[in-house]
Amino acid sequence: MRRIRQDGIAYDRQEAAPGLTCVAVPIMGATGRPVAALSVAGAHHRFEPSRYAPALRRVAFEAARALTAAKGRQAAAPYDVSRPSAA
Repeated sequence: MRRIRQDGIAYDRQEAAPGLTCVAVPIMGATGRPVAALSVAGAHHRFEPSRYAPALRRVAFEAARALTAAKGRQAAAPYDVSRPSAA
């Protein structure tokens, strides 16, 4: 866990399911704490997770920026966007 926190990336090599490999990164909130995560998975015999790590980190960074910006605009919304609609 310490290494995952330090590197900001986690690898799963057939730990969750036999034959499945995964790489995951956190999406950080404005406070610097994770609020979500992104992952990519594939068949262990043909998926190299480190190949996808740089792109996944870039996408997570952009998602964090978008979430932070959206939260700043949330107060101006005409309805409470944090609550589900009553449909």
